[in-house]
Amino acid sequence: STLGQIRFGVIGAGPAGLGVANALVRRGLPNVAVFDKLSSMDSGGRTRGAAVLPANGVRVLDMWGIRSTPLIHSELTQVGTQTPSGRVILSTDQKSLSRDEIRGIRQGKIPDSPPIALGWGSLLSALENKLSDSKVSVHYNHKIAKVEIDPEEGWEITLTFANGNTHTCDVLIGADGIDSIIRGNFFKESIGEVDSSQWIASGVCNYTWPTTTCFESRSTGSKLWATSVGKGLTGWHSVLFSDKLSPPDPNSPLDETFKSTLVEALSPAPADALNAVRETHLQDIAVCLARFGAPLMQALNMYEGRLVLVGDSAQPLPDAYNQNIAMILESAETYAIGIQQGIREWGGEHAEAEENIDGAIHRAAEIYEGPRIARVGKMYPYMLEETKLLNTTSSFMSGLRSTADWMNSHSNDIFEKELIAHNIFK
Repeated sequence: STLGQIRFGVIGAGPAGLGVANALVRRGLPNVAVFDKLSSMDSGGRTRGAAVLPANGVRVLDMWGIRSTPLIHSELTQVGTQTPSGRVILSTDQKSLSRDEIRGIRQGKIPDSPPIALGWGSLLSALENKLSDSKVSVHYNHKIAKVEIDPEEGWEITLTFANGNTHTCDVLIGADGIDSIIRGNFFKESIGEVDSSQWIASGVCNYTWPTTTCFESRSTGSKLWATSVGKGLTGWHSVLFSDKLSPPDPNSPLDETFKSTLVEALSPAPADALNAVRETHLQDIAVCLARFGAPLMQALNMYEGRLVLVGDSAQPLPDAYNQNIAMILESAETYAIGIQQGIREWGGEHAEAEENIDGAIHRAAEIYEGPRIARVGKMYPYMLEETKLLNTTSSFMSGLRSTADWMNSHSNDIFEKELIAHNIFK
């Protein structure tokens, strides 16, 4: 490869894989091949559900020109938290979260945008269509079977797939999620315990959301938000603790009994949000364990930058602050910035010397890893605390409701209730 024609192999066609492919192509590096083990984008429930993307994530999509495509989305005027009865207790436009740590993205001079709500299917389609416009294909039905790296032959990487096909590349990007084959085989010492105490249920339905806001509400051991994702559709997303409601059998189809049980588990919650869950067809609901673990907090230079992890492969973070998907998109953009900078530093686009190629790839990994580790190091403790807070707050609210029920059953006198409550809290 010349520096301008470095070959990239990407494992995984989720937001991380499609995102890093778009970022590379945008910088004039079209020699990208994306592989995914699923049979299509729609298989495995990947396109179900919705996400709220804060301003720092929206800015990355703007840089890639994604929002100029027919992406179904809804700009949100406010996001925040509300009580189960619907009273708003925290509201923000999330502009503060857009002040990210990634200098190269800030220097892109993309103006701040309001957060947007979008369906997963819409996001993935927009990312894949943008690649298609650049003649980059996504190869489905390609489950990785073997990865061979030969340092003696210029670090050429050979991928062998379960269907018998092979592919060679100079850089392998693992974007295949928390169970990443690349991380599991090449960075085994970095894998810690995986937390499976939560699970996620989400969906998109034909239900008209009344406002351009998205406020999360919390109940006992659960949280739920719903909002418009454009074109008359409403998306919703919930997190529940496994001790509150066991996830369904992944090998069995969902039924109406499950949906009723889910609505009950999410209650109390604002009526509009619960109605969105009720109105969602079973085939449009995705359910999975909300698995997360310790992020990879070390630079990946033991393979001279030839192996790179992006997204949940590197940082399987808890569901909090709407930052998971935003950080995935930021990581993809940061790596492409690193490659571009590495090429500039090592001889320009037409340099062919092997040491120049090695130097550019190694430099790209350095540029990528520094901001990634800093960003994850900053956000991960907050995400863990938010997860603990969800459990603690849920238990606390449950205790308050039980106390209120007990007081109501013993007295109708408001002064007596206040005295009881004062003594309890004291």
